[in-house]
Amino acid sequence: MKQLVAQLTAISEARTDQELWERHVEIMRGYGFAYLLYGFTRYLTDRSLGDPADWIVLSTYPTGFTEVFVDQGLFYHAPMVKWVINNDGVCSWRHISEMRHAGTLTDKELEVVAFNAKFGLKAGYTVSFRGVSNRSRAGIALAVGPDRTQDEVDEMWKRDGQSITVINHMMHLKL
Repeated sequence: MKQLVAQLTAISEARTDQELWERHVEIMRGYGFAYLLYGFTRYLTDRSLGDPADWIVLSTYPTGFTEVFVDQGLFYHAPMVKWVINNDGVCSWRHISEMRHAGTLTDKELEVVAFNAKFGLKAGYTVSFRGVSNRSRAGIALAVGPDRTQDEVDEMWKRDGQSITVINHMMHLKL
């Protein structure tokens, strides 16, 4: 409990968005998440996430990844981005392999999964934050390095998932 309070204090006392993000990244790395990708829009519609100039996107993912995934719009076909848009809460990336085994991923979604795998992004969790309006939506993808499996991440989540979720919510609300 003391660790969680210290982590939430570090988040709440950040004075700038950059300091907030740096502290959050450090805390999440302490849980084993090597990569974080946060996205937020206030202008969600049935057909659009709004103007990219209005989005907030923060990332520790490799530059080559974000250039294609974010800048070139590959995320539009990402299974977990679709999950964030339609859900609130937390989802293990095991969901992707379950969809793959069920044959419910589209060809474009399979391309995203293959693209992620090229960067070793195969295991993690996604948190979707409930918006204050139907037009706002935010989420964060938390990924471990290529040397960790989804089974290992799921075990860690059983132990620390509630704390990780609360910390991510605090970061989102503070931002």
